[in-house]
Amino acid sequence: SPFDKIRDTVADAFGGLRGSISVSLHTYGDSLHLGAGVEPADFLIMHITVEEMPKSGGRFYWYSRAYNVYESGRWTMSIGENVDFDPEGGDLPLPPYNARQMIQVEVSPKVALMHGLYIPSQPVWSSRSGESDLYLIPDGTVDVIRMTTNGVIRNGESYQARASIAIPTANELREASQDYPDWVVENYLQVPTSITERTRNLAASITDGLDTPFAKTVAITRWLRQNIEYKRETLPPPEGVEQIDWLLFDYKVGFCNWYASAEVILLRTLGIPSRMAVGYAHGKFHASEGYYEVKGKDAHAWPEIYFPDYGWVEFEPTGNQSVLNRPEKREPTDNEFSPGPNQGPELDEALRLPEDIDLIDPADQGDFSLLNQIEIGTVVLWFVLILVSLVAIIIIWFWIDPVSRVTTLSRVVGGMKRVGIKPPLVWQQVYHYDLTPAGKLYSRWSVWLRRLGLSLNLFQTPGERAEEFGSTFPLAATLGWKIVDTYVGERFGGESVEKDELKETWREIRPILWVEWFRKIVGLKSVAGPPGKSRVSQSTL
Repeated sequence: SPFDKIRDTVADAFGGLRGSISVSLHTYGDSLHLGAGVEPADFLIMHITVEEMPKSGGRFYWYSRAYNVYESGRWTMSIGENVDFDPEGGDLPLPPYNARQMIQVEVSPKVALMHGLYIPSQPVWSSRSGESDLYLIPDGTVDVIRMTTNGVIRNGESYQARASIAIPTANELREASQDYPDWVVENYLQVPTSITERTRNLAASITDGLDTPFAKTVAITRWLRQNIEYKRETLPPPEGVEQIDWLLFDYKVGFCNWYASAEVILLRTLGIPSRMAVGYAHGKFHASEGYYEVKGKDAHAWPEIYFPDYGWVEFEPTGNQSVLNRPEKREPTDNEFSPGPNQGPELDEALRLPEDIDLIDPADQGDFSLLNQIEIGTVVLWFVLILVSLVAIIIIWFWIDPVSRVTTLSRVVGGMKRVGIKPPLVWQQVYHYDLTPAGKLYSRWSVWLRRLGLSLNLFQTPGERAEEFGSTFPLAATLGWKIVDTYVGERFGGESVEKDELKETWREIRPILWVEWFRKIVGLKSVAGPPGKSRVSQSTL
């Protein structure tokens, strides 16, 4: 008990600094202040492995607790009884809500110690014995406010948990009853007298002409996303102002605590029961391993709206989170799961929102097909690997086939010159991009001579190259001199030569060059004749 009092005092003192970052014992205390925002420490909090993904319209929030009373920028919980929880006793008895999906997860803390349990909304069971803060509904069911464990959970340990995820369609929520249970009306419609008249008028203006709680909630959610700028680092509210009024009309900058608080208060002024929920957003999903990676930056607050027959349903007004849309209707084969935020279809005009309210923020739209479930990092990695592989293949091919290198670089040099870019001098010296067909054949042959280990330089005459080639490979000397004679005759004698004849010469000599290069690589003796034999001269010089 003394420790709890100290903890609550510290939570009050640092609540304005987004105190959801201290994870050694309690992440969220018994109160939450609206204050200045700071960049959260981005260390790893936990890994959460899921057995099944939410169906279309559902989303994972790692729920810690809820608050129902707002006063002077401070959230607290005024109801609930602390009850011992035994895993052997089975699931907590939630009301028989519709359109919910029971999902089990395994949570593995990555911090030294963890006391509070993080379970998807709404939690019903944990493998750890502990305590539950529950509101006991007269019909014998319960409303779960928080679950904790006896002792602590250490890094390297884990626990299992089950929760009832809300997966209603937009049409189901639109047609939901407005006959709220007494316990909901009594506990989740509180609006402090300090809430200004212009705040109340804003809620009425945003929802003007709308007649269902769902349509009004969507309108307010969209308004907050479009009119409040998201920033993690924010100023504290000035002294003497009403905090929600200051956010909506003056500062217009905030993070999740402010977005969620504003939505809850705006909805309550319209008679729509809602509460403030806190915990963590879904985090980063690793598809190959099937777990979510949750870090300090994922600390989050969101509004939960009560719909009779459906229970608490999450909405997402915070600007840095993706839009949470519910599908219009449930398909008979609705069995597709999404590991991340579900982006359902655009809400159609059946919501009858005012014309000046955009339903979809363009920044939030995108392709949310199955491909979007694959981590962006994995896609980028594969792209880089494929690109590197292609470059490596090209480099290797250029290395083993000088003809390809000559042809490609010749085209590059020619293209550079045509667009006015001066090619490097070495390219102009070695790769003769502007030669005639006979000149190009001579250039290709010269590159192969280098590959075969013959010592060449820019000052050799064609005859000297042919002589060295013939002395090294006497059996191929005739073809070497044929290339040189054709080149010299065309370049210096003005003789013309048929391209077909050039191609035939190259087809004859190329296999010999490849064989000799391969034998040189593996250290075998040349089959074209030993070095030192007298050449077969056909020089026309």
